[in-house]
Amino acid sequence: MHVIQPALYSIGTKWETNQLTVAQEHLASAIALTVMTMGLFGSAPQPAKAKRILLACVEGNTHTIGLRMIADAFALDGWEVQYLGPNVPTGALVTQASNMHADVVALSLSFAQHLRAAKSAVSALEAASNPDWHPRVIIGGIAINRLERVASIVGADAFARDPVEALAYANAL
Repeated sequence: MHVIQPALYSIGTKWETNQLTVAQEHLASAIALTVMTMGLFGSAPQPAKAKRILLACVEGNTHTIGLRMIADAFALDGWEVQYLGPNVPTGALVTQASNMHADVVALSLSFAQHLRAAKSAVSALEAASNPDWHPRVIIGGIAINRLERVASIVGADAFARDPVEALAYANAL
């Protein structure tokens, strides 16, 4: 979080300003994921908790590294983690969250144009909830980090800028 996240923000800025090619940006992403995987497998997780989290990028979002950081943090904290990855259709997200009885659903959005998909996902999760199952929804991603004030528009229970904030919120439930 303290090394890879700032490095990737810098790389993203350089890509946006044409100082890096798409290939160079993808290479940096691949290296970051490799380092994260090595760190995950080299770490000792905490004892298992009876808590479940489902993580997904909203429809249209293909940027997964930040969400993978969150997933790894929850796994290391002892949560049961299901990570669905990029561009998850809302219907599939809701079905999987319901099937696993997720306590928390974490959604990632990278750009302002993902706000509509995030709002749709939050609304669909709310509609699928019942007295026996009502997941809390955390949203995050660079779009939220840059546009924090619009997070409330989506209707999520919370937003998190990084794994520490996400874990703090979820563990307080």
